[in-house]
Amino acid sequence: MKKAVFSFQLRGCSAASLCHLKAPHSERKARKGFTLIESLIAIAIITISIAGPLWAAGQSMRAAEIAQDQLVASSLAQEGVEYVRAVRDNEYLAAYKADITTGNTSADAWNHFLQDVQYCTTAKGGCEMNLGDWDNPYPSSTGQPLLPCSQGGASCASPLKLRMSGTEGIYNRTQGSATLFTRVITVDSVGTTQVPVEQVIAMVSWTTHGTTYHVSTTDDLTPWQ
Repeated sequence: MKKAVFSFQLRGCSAASLCHLKAPHSERKARKGFTLIESLIAIAIITISIAGPLWAAGQSMRAAEIAQDQLVASSLAQEGVEYVRAVRDNEYLAAYKADITTGNTSADAWNHFLQDVQYCTTAKGGCEMNLGDWDNPYPSSTGQPLLPCSQGGASCASPLKLRMSGTEGIYNRTQGSATLFTRVITVDSVGTTQVPVEQVIAMVSWTTHGTTYHVSTTDDLTPWQ
């Protein structure tokens, strides 16, 4: 009697591939590791792509803030110079009324102006505007248009204050909310006896983000002729 011999073959699998039945498990492990690396790389790319614009936006906001402070400081410095010019002009108007018959208006006005700014030299530490109330800002009740920085201690080193009235504000030293800005006005003689010239420098300083900034405005004043 002949013995029946049965043979079979796995559908879709040849005999040569039977020894590789465990390969898919190893391949799955390899694919899992590669996917983790891809995820880490993707996260790093996303982080960099987000952090860059955020850093740029932060720098832009900081630059805008500094520019705004510089604009305010420039206005305060210009105000200081114009204030000293107004002191000179005010003395001329006063002398004009007093000396209308003598003809010594220019000389008298200049001498009075020099008395007003005598404590404002760089050597003496400079001065600051002496503002009065809201309705009568020049001069204050003391009648002294410029206050020496040495008067009352570190008056010029203390920040200016901003007093609001509706939507308008005025910077001063006594009323309102403290600001970032300090201001010193110096008046020094740079001319000669024949050609008297007083150089006015208004320096405004402030500190923001750990950095100190300065803005100054300069003008030369001469006697009215």
